[in-house]
Amino acid sequence: MWHFAVSLLSIGAVPSVSDVATHAENPFSGTVGEKIVAFGRIEQCIFGPTIFVPDDGRGPFVIEADGFAVGETVFVTGYVGVFPRFCDNAFLPNIEIDGIEPAFADCGVLRITNDGTPRLFADDGRALSLTSDGGLPDGSSIFVRGVIQSKLNDVPRIIAETVDVCFSAVGRLERTADCTLLVTSNGETFAIENASNARNGAFVVAKGVALEDCAGFDCRGHCVAKNTIGRAFGGAGRITKVAPDGAVVAPNIVAGLAPLTIENRGAFGVGDDVFVLGSATRDAMGRPDHVRGNEIHAAFAGFGAITAIVNGRPRFSADDGRVFFLQTQGAATVDERIYVTGVIDNNRGIGDTRRLTFNTVNDTFFGKTLVQPGIECTPVAVIDGQGWSLIGLPSNVVNRAWIIEGIKNTPCDLICLDPCFGVTRAGVAVPAPGDMNCDGIVGVGDVNGFVLALTDIALYTELFPLCQPGAADVSNDGNISFADLNEFVELLTGQ
Repeated sequence: MWHFAVSLLSIGAVPSVSDVATHAENPFSGTVGEKIVAFGRIEQCIFGPTIFVPDDGRGPFVIEADGFAVGETVFVTGYVGVFPRFCDNAFLPNIEIDGIEPAFADCGVLRITNDGTPRLFADDGRALSLTSDGGLPDGSSIFVRGVIQSKLNDVPRIIAETVDVCFSAVGRLERTADCTLLVTSNGETFAIENASNARNGAFVVAKGVALEDCAGFDCRGHCVAKNTIGRAFGGAGRITKVAPDGAVVAPNIVAGLAPLTIENRGAFGVGDDVFVLGSATRDAMGRPDHVRGNEIHAAFAGFGAITAIVNGRPRFSADDGRVFFLQTQGAATVDERIYVTGVIDNNRGIGDTRRLTFNTVNDTFFGKTLVQPGIECTPVAVIDGQGWSLIGLPSNVVNRAWIIEGIKNTPCDLICLDPCFGVTRAGVAVPAPGDMNCDGIVGVGDVNGFVLALTDIALYTELFPLCQPGAADVSNDGNISFADLNEFVELLTGQ
């Protein structure tokens, strides 16, 4: 029986790491007739209508927002309507609008003009006038939230609801029973008031008002109120190109599928493995394409296993011989083969063993499986009893058994019915005669392997671990010898 995967639309996806929760996690978030009075931003379903993502954690909601751009901050009044609308992979409640106005919720620098008018030079580059300076001095870094209702001397004016000292940080969200925490790269932790539309583990930029205490929060420590949640990129990759204004990074297979530019490369150069963290813009297909004002750290990415739990901390032994303690173990068990990425933290660990922070842990698979055709969404296979869309295999290699190694739950380059599996190594399980690199095709790429099989089978096996030297027996006489050479040449030339 064939196993099919269905794709609705070809898009670039991101994963790690850093988005609003998939709509399936919050179906029908809103009661019919419920009043909506909220700041938030306009977003677009990949397959479907425009949506409104309130800062107060409700939603998202389908909305008619003609004249407003994706990503724009708005102030919406209305109520939850009767008829939900389909968005990507779920039905969402709609908002019957009473009013929608342009709004502002961001940080910037406060400047007081000679006539006493407070001006805001916002982080997004805009200059706006304010109705209040919040009692803060000139030059303060402030967070402002309010409706843009008018202009003063041709400068947009914010009717400010909030003017306070700005909190701004990028990090990863971690949910506890009582709180949603923002954890930064230096280990600081902040309780975030508004984050229910972002998934656990997402990398985000949070901007808001830092509180003196956590009154009203079921949390302890530092807390942030009235905050916005913005898109960020957090993930490992390799620098492929450097320039005076930054660098190009090819994300690791668990961080993304498309190259992106970064503004800060630090002391790193071409070929270095790095972990990038910062506010991200996206291309027309929804993929992060540029990271602004980014942090950059030395990174690890590779296969291995947790070999022990030491003082409650999982110790990970990598295939390349390095050993780290992991900040996050996930569901992995001792001796289970996993794929890990993370920041190499040289300031924390046990003894000489460093710790990986912001680490991800992915399950892996190595073995034989039947690769079958998908519908738009790459080849598919059943692995460990579940269907997977295979990323990294060409679409014309189906209906045959392959030996594959790879990583479960990697980003998809399409919208797929099945989760995606990133293939890191693959070989045809039963290669055709002459297919020495076991890619399913006999061609010039097989010449080196054929020569090695004739002269040094041990080296061939080392360099092509998923392949079979018996494919060099082109004459099918049971021996690998120079008698196979002429027939191998005939296969290459098509004679």
